[in-house]
Amino acid sequence: MNNDLHILFQLAAKFYYKKYRKNGGSLDELAENLGITATYLSAVINGSRVASLDLQNQIAQIFHGPYDKFISAGRQISEGKNPLKKEENDLDQSVETIIAQLTHLVMDHKRISGELKQTEQKFKDISLTSGDIIFEVDENLSITYVSGKRKEIAGRSAQHVTGKNIFTFLDENEWKNIAPLVETSIQNRSIFDNVIKINRDGKTLYRHCIAKPIFATKTDRFAGFRGTYRDITKRKNIEHDMVNQVWLFQAAIDAIKEYAIVITDQCDKIIRWNKTYQQMMGYPQEILDQKNLTACFTFLRDKLKDPENFFSGIEEMLSSQKQTIQYFEMNNGKTIKRRVDPIYRDGVFAGRLTFLTDVTDTLYK
Repeated sequence: MNNDLHILFQLAAKFYYKKYRKNGGSLDELAENLGITATYLSAVINGSRVASLDLQNQIAQIFHGPYDKFISAGRQISEGKNPLKKEENDLDQSVETIIAQLTHLVMDHKRISGELKQTEQKFKDISLTSGDIIFEVDENLSITYVSGKRKEIAGRSAQHVTGKNIFTFLDENEWKNIAPLVETSIQNRSIFDNVIKINRDGKTLYRHCIAKPIFATKTDRFAGFRGTYRDITKRKNIEHDMVNQVWLFQAAIDAIKEYAIVITDQCDKIIRWNKTYQQMMGYPQEILDQKNLTACFTFLRDKLKDPENFFSGIEEMLSSQKQTIQYFEMNNGKTIKRRVDPIYRDGVFAGRLTFLTDVTDTLYK
């Protein structure tokens, strides 16, 4: 049937294209209106390419009219009749029109069914391979659908969670934290995107939930949520460990009173400093918060006894990836020793570690 329709469409397309050309139309103009290339359009009209049903509809409308009448004209051409002449037997035309309409509906139904099956299979594949739980809840927040890694994340099968309200899986305190966010998402019609704490077997687990509120098409009333639910416990534990390690590192360098310490990266951006550095050089917090060496050095200019010597040493340090040592004097009478050690990672320059020491009392002894 599909091949027959293709032949009938091709016959009608060739016939009406000649008429289109006689009326001043061009292939390029027609292709531009259809949003396709002239080469592809020519292949469709000549029958070497099979156009989609949507494109066939568009071509039929431009050349002649509704798709069913266009196919009916093609059938008349195949029988040696001129579709432009009124036929004596109108019944035959009516029958041809009905056949074309039914054929068109059958083809369209097959196309839609095929697309639905492909979409369904694609959704199943994503659901099975995703690290998320995919869920849907109704207006009462009761679970109506759940798929994906249920047992790995929720520890329960679909049968044990479907029909239950989501708050039954949360601690009372956590539900008190989440409930206002859920209400806000519904009122603002915004995405719910939050981390939820779950206490299980004496352990705190973390779940990342992203869900979109759904509203009924006809009534526009809230109808539930649809979204994903992912286990991020491992990531949160790593984040906690990193925060704790950074805090310990900062506490350790702050405990060093003998040296002012500054750590910079390969782009000379300040990464860390200790309290002694801020106190020794008299930096305001807003200067250090910029984490910019140039800003720090500019602030020091008026506090230096010999700025030219200081900045000459800075240029040497910045242009070298070797250890540099410099002494400079402050206007307050202090003499500071600055030692800069390059830091390498796997043989690649990664930054610098700077030690500053007040040597005023020891330099001339």
